Amino acid sequence: QTGRAEEKGPVTVFGGPSCRIDGAGPPAFRHLGEVAVGLDPEGVAVEAGSGLAYVSCSRSNAVSVVDVDALEVVATVPVGVEPIDIAVDHPTARVFTADARSDQVSVIDTASNRVVRTIPVGSYPSGMAIDELGRRLYVGDAVGSTMSVVDLDRLERIAAVPAELGAGAIAVDLANRRVYCVNFVASSVTVIDAGSLEVLDRVPLRQGPCAVGVDPRHGDVYVADSLASTVTRIEGHRSTVAGEIPVPNAPVGLTVGSRADRLYIANRGDGSASVLGLDGRAWSRIPVGAAPGGA
Repeated sequence: QTGRAEEKGPVTVFGGPSCRIDGAGPPAFRHLGEVAVGLDPEGVAVEAGSGLAYVSCSRSNAVSVVDVDALEVVATVPVGVEPIDIAVDHPTARVFTADARSDQVSVIDTASNRVVRTIPVGSYPSGMAIDELGRRLYVGDAVGSTMSVVDLDRLERIAAVPAELGAGAIAVDLANRRVYCVNFVASSVTVIDAGSLEVLDRVPLRQGPCAVGVDPRHGDVYVADSLASTVTRIEGHRSTVAGEIPVPNAPVGLTVGSRADRLYIANRGDGSASVLGLDGRAWSRIPVGAAPGGA
């Protein structure tokens, strides 16, 4: 791994280490297959114990459970109206969906693949993140301009934190105990203290921010700006924008890789997934299906 400026390849935007992948040899990423699920799949999450993927299908009002080795749907779970985002609480193996038009969160027991609880939240919940240390679920209420806080053990809403219009995607910095709520319409990120639930800062962004991830090693925050077709890096400790890079058209999904060395970006308008080093260097661009969403 190296990030020396004199090497050939894409321009390093953020600085720091990156993996340089040469064009010669076999491709670094292979398309393994496709699985037919419900209508308008929006969010996807994997339960660590079983390895099953859970896909929220917004126009089917259901979650598809996918065996990613067999490449087939093994169950379909009805939830509320227009489930958008989805998250897994690994200690309890529960799956949560943000049912936007029901103003609720559905709780799925993965052992039975049944909804065991629904939790009222704010208006039009569209993004979620789980804080396993604090045992909380954070929900971005897009129309309500709030971030709902749900106790993961009691399965009830315990607070509503002011955000801004279009509150949606959320990421948690476990090490520094901060929560980042992305506000799509306001083009900003609300920074929240995970302990006190106080709003610490507001970071203005480019147009249409709709996905966010945190580098757990350094606390940096990465935001996909769908209308600007960029990825912005925020220095978490200072809540300042450190740089941005162009990506293909309309990035709407973003996740930090499990090794904390790369970003996966779903480019809805391009029908592709981008793989970037944390310095912004492009590693690969993978053709996928039309209009990819969550990653």
